[in-house]
Amino acid sequence: MNKGRLSNRERREWDAEVYDVPKWKGLTTGFVKENSFPGRLTYEAFITHLRNAMSHPTPKLREPLLPSTGYTTVRDGSGIITRLRFTDSPWVRRGQYKEKITTNEVEKMANALTGRHPDATISVCYMKTEGHSGPAIYIDEERWIPVFTAEMDADSLYLVAEQLAESLAAPLRDVLETEALLAVCGRR
Repeated sequence: MNKGRLSNRERREWDAEVYDVPKWKGLTTGFVKENSFPGRLTYEAFITHLRNAMSHPTPKLREPLLPSTGYTTVRDGSGIITRLRFTDSPWVRRGQYKEKITTNEVEKMANALTGRHPDATISVCYMKTEGHSGPAIYIDEERWIPVFTAEMDADSLYLVAEQLAESLAAPLRDVLETEALLAVCGRR
C-alpha cells in the first residue's frame, strides 16, 4: 500500500490493530485461524495477507504438506460451502519449503520474532535435507515458518470488500466533490 498519499487519520486507521469486535472494515480477530507472523495484526497487514492469498486458488492440502499461499473453500458437515479460507505462507510452495529464501530475509524475520517470543530460544540454521536446502528458523527446536490463515463466510467477505472499496474511493470522492463545489460557485 502506498501510504504516501494517505492523510494522518487514514494512516492511523490502517496502522490500528484488528480487534475481536468488528470495527473499521468489518474485520475481527475471530476470522484469524493462524498467525505466526511477528508484529501486530493491523488492518494493513490483514488486507495484505488477504491480497496475497487471493493471488490464486489452492487445493486443501493434507498432512504432512505445509500450508501454501492461496484460497480455498471450506465445507460444513453436510458438504455445503460455508466459508472461504485464505492462507498467506510466503516460504512455502506447493506444500514444500521454498528454495529461494535468502539468509538476510530469514535473519530479519528471526530478529522480529525475538520480540514476539522473548522467552524462547530462536536460532537460524542452514538446512540441507531432501526437498530443502537453505536457511531456516527454529523456535525452541521446532521449525518455524510464517503463516497467516483466515476464514470468512461470504457475507463477511462482502462487507470487507465493500468497506475497503469505500476507503479506497474516499480520496477520489473528495476531489470530485471539491471540483463540483468549485463548478457550482463558478470558480472552475
